[in-house]
Amino acid sequence: MKLFNLDFIEKTERRQSPIERMAFTEKTATDSSLEAQKKEEKLKKEERERNLNERLGTLSVNKAEPFDFAKERIIGNNDLVSINYLTLGYIASRAVCRIHVKNIKGGNEGYGTGFLITPDLLLTNNHILADSGSAANSFAEFNYEYNLKGTPATSILFDLDPEKYFYTNAELDYTVVAIKSTSKTRNRSISEFGYLKLSEERNTVVVSEFVSIIQHPGGGYKQIAIRENEVLTKDENYITYMTDTAQGSSGSPVFNDQWQVVALHHSGVPKKDDNGNYLCKDGGVFQPGMDDSFIDWISNEGINISAILADLKSNNMPNSLVNEIFTLPAFKADDTVSGQSLIFDPKNIDGRKLISIINNKITFHIPLEISVGLGSGLQLSAGNFTAIEEEQKTSYTIDPAVNQKYGDRKGYDASFVKTSKFRIKIEDLVKKQADVLAPICNPTSKNKHLLHYFNFSVAIHKHRKLCVLTAVNIHGEKLESNKRENTKWILDPRMDEKYQTGPEVYDKNDLDRGHMVRRLDPVWGANADAANDDTFHFTNSAPQHMNLNRKTWLSLEDYILKNAGKEGVKVSVFTGPVFSEDDIPYRGVLLPLEFWKVAAVIKENGEPSVTGYMLKQPDNIEDFRIAEGIREDGFGQFKTYQLPIQKIASLTGLAFDKFKEYDPLAGVDFKESANLIEITSPQDIKL
Repeated sequence: MKLFNLDFIEKTERRQSPIERMAFTEKTATDSSLEAQKKEEKLKKEERERNLNERLGTLSVNKAEPFDFAKERIIGNNDLVSINYLTLGYIASRAVCRIHVKNIKGGNEGYGTGFLITPDLLLTNNHILADSGSAANSFAEFNYEYNLKGTPATSILFDLDPEKYFYTNAELDYTVVAIKSTSKTRNRSISEFGYLKLSEERNTVVVSEFVSIIQHPGGGYKQIAIRENEVLTKDENYITYMTDTAQGSSGSPVFNDQWQVVALHHSGVPKKDDNGNYLCKDGGVFQPGMDDSFIDWISNEGINISAILADLKSNNMPNSLVNEIFTLPAFKADDTVSGQSLIFDPKNIDGRKLISIINNKITFHIPLEISVGLGSGLQLSAGNFTAIEEEQKTSYTIDPAVNQKYGDRKGYDASFVKTSKFRIKIEDLVKKQADVLAPICNPTSKNKHLLHYFNFSVAIHKHRKLCVLTAVNIHGEKLESNKRENTKWILDPRMDEKYQTGPEVYDKNDLDRGHMVRRLDPVWGANADAANDDTFHFTNSAPQHMNLNRKTWLSLEDYILKNAGKEGVKVSVFTGPVFSEDDIPYRGVLLPLEFWKVAAVIKENGEPSVTGYMLKQPDNIEDFRIAEGIREDGFGQFKTYQLPIQKIASLTGLAFDKFKEYDPLAGVDFKESANLIEITSPQDIKL
């Protein structure tokens, strides 16, 4: 979240005494500080003794584990937990979501965490959703996490419904807001994510116990800070604890070992310099308007759930929605949640189907295949075991390339655009990215990662399964207008298919195979026809929505050729996606939201020019809804901007910054989209 009002942090600082803060600093202990620490330890011990009996009372009614197990962990030295701890934690995590905070124009203000406390209500921080207007513009994203295969799960979006219910308390820094019962797409029910039952008990955790936090740190994928988080202090309204939570985890539930929510995470104490300024993790001074994930936090604070419930009860009763917080039983889940096994995916484990149902016949694969058919008068259901109705999948036939002599393909030529002091080698650009580049099947001492085609080359990201960059040589004088003639897309046999995003991602949806190297750019010279076909390798494509406005983007090369001012000019163009945590999980890949280009040309005066461009969403874009369950905030009316190549270098990790002296925008600071140069015609480009 971008922070402009720091009052809630200052209040947290004031609540923690100087003695407590001293425990988090790196100052050398003096005699007086040691005496203060001894006094604090004594106070902690007395507080623990006062609250212990009440805490043990909460354990006696706990059904998650035997009382003796939990008691031994609290008052003894046993740090073991029951094996069901992990399963219960997963069930609890289902109710935790990422909140997209939007302004009235639809621009992104940041992210927070929230969680369901009934089937209708969601709890988060006041500094995330401060008013009903902010809540009306924002939405919740569930299942934004990695699955058992290590690939992004398909997330589900729900609108918030502040007209139905909204209440906030700035002093306690919490907000409760209603949520729509049905998802924005795919007709999913909010009830399938369960809810976290809140308790009015004051001592669901005591000092020196350890807590766990399920969160979306920095707005990223769901993670857990598990049992490394000791409760240091506790009063009527707040608890402090040492955790590895990053800010951006504001609004996260803080759990005890029985997976009861004991607090709502909201703030902490930042590290300060000698002048009292808040410090960032890089040592710089935090400025209002910066994202709170930059702050170097030295302790964390949560609001006691008992305090939140007391405030809700005194200010919102009678209210049927609020009443459910107190009257609904704890959410119960058996071994499955929403038809998904908590232990394994029965549809597929490492490519092996375990259970399938087709045409009223159940088949077990163990690996002996056993099928059981039922008569026409009976209907097969999953019953008490987990099974998933298997869809009839499309089978794909991938034809080989027309020209299969890949050894003839020399790829991008760094000497194509050069001067005596200027040349861009693709190997130098990707040097820092070597660890994430997918290997080719037959590497050599000179080439371990690059796929060479006629007049262009491609490097693939081994985890994202899309290109890190493409590099193409364009000869303005020799370009041929080659007809497309329904060229088929093909996989490249020189690289393992597991590193390539193939046809299954594009099947029966609104995604296009977006050429990274424009189809006509390498179509020149003796192998023009083969170069055209080469651009139809899946390694040269990235998923893009069919409504993406690409006219200006695809015309960039023409604009640059025209602006360079001489006939037959040669241009080298580098293109790729921006890999970001905001990218959209879909069918086992992440769909990029932004794309970049860098163009290198020798101008009429003989000087090199290296310019950068970004295909990017404006900040005020409206949500674009699609029927595939892809995150709706992802696609919309894209615009093309020129920006410094140094910015592209920082976004991609590619070494374009080495050529910033040839960039006409070098040294220009473009922090906001409003300051970028939008490209709509050749006259807009600065070479």
